[in-house]
Amino acid sequence: MHDSATTPLPACASDALIAIVDPVASPRPAILVVDGAQEVRDVLLMMLTNTGYEVEVAVDGNSGWAALSRRHFDLVITDYV
Repeated sequence: MHDSATTPLPACASDALIAIVDPVASPRPAILVVDGAQEVRDVLLMMLTNTGYEVEVAVDGNSGWAALSRRHFDLVITDYV
């Protein structure tokens, strides 16, 4: 068990470091989902909320920027598919 809420993983092929946020160890990490497809937003909202994340959705980039200006998000998912 780790003391922090994130567990770093080895760098992936693109050399971008990936971290897994443990929703149990931290107070409901916030995720912003920005996607033009209603179906994608709905599925991600349901899956992430049921996993214990606090999720906000935005329909386009402008709405996403507005959401980012209002509060901090631990992760932003854009144009998932």
